[in-house]
Amino acid sequence: GSLSGTASGTLDGTLDLTKASSTYSGGMSGSGGLTVSGGTETLSGANTYTGVTTVASGAGLSLPGSVAGALTTAGTTDVNGGTVAGTTTNTGTFTAEDGTLAAVANNGGTATLSDTTAGAVTNASGATFSATGGTLASAANSGTMTLGAGNTVSGDVTQTAGSLTLDGNTVDGTVAANGGTFDVASAGSTAGSLSGTASGTLDGTLDLTKASSTYSGGMSGSGGLTVSGGTETL
Repeated sequence: GSLSGTASGTLDGTLDLTKASSTYSGGMSGSGGLTVSGGTETLSGANTYTGVTTVASGAGLSLPGSVAGALTTAGTTDVNGGTVAGTTTNTGTFTAEDGTLAAVANNGGTATLSDTTAGAVTNASGATFSATGGTLASAANSGTMTLGAGNTVSGDVTQTAGSLTLDGNTVDGTVAANGGTFDVASAGSTAGSLSGTASGTLDGTLDLTKASSTYSGGMSGSGGLTVSGGTETL
């Protein structure tokens, strides 16, 4: 049904919680995994088991603690100050506040990050991803992606389809607008360089600080473009 308590545990197989409603603050090790197939479970301890943590559709997980393996969620998952050391794969509703994540594959549903550090993020067609504050290693979008105030992408942002909104964020690498559309909102954004052929809308100012690319698409709107470093070709 559910799991509670503070004692240490070992998972050599998979533990399936079918009516989860408790908080487990101990730590589990081992090569097995944990499945939440019903209800909502809270993990507040440090868990080092290397198997997958799975949240089924209709189930939930709150993670102020940590898991060492991958996280696969089709339900409702909130990493509220916690850590996921393996890849997070989402097709449900995923949120993270002040969290630490490895790679994130948002293959469907909605993923919302706030003041969270994450590795490479991919957002699939039909999926919705947004981030405010925090840092992403890189971002690749084919769905709907918004990078908001205070968010920093340390690598490149690659847009292949769908829509990309830059709204008060910083991209240290290149915004590669290869497909779909992109919009720089009124708050403006900073990027290293801009490349690609996709159409864009400038409602604010896009500042290119390390320009080194060719952008052959077309931008409209009431905003502007600043090249403050390097050389950009339009």
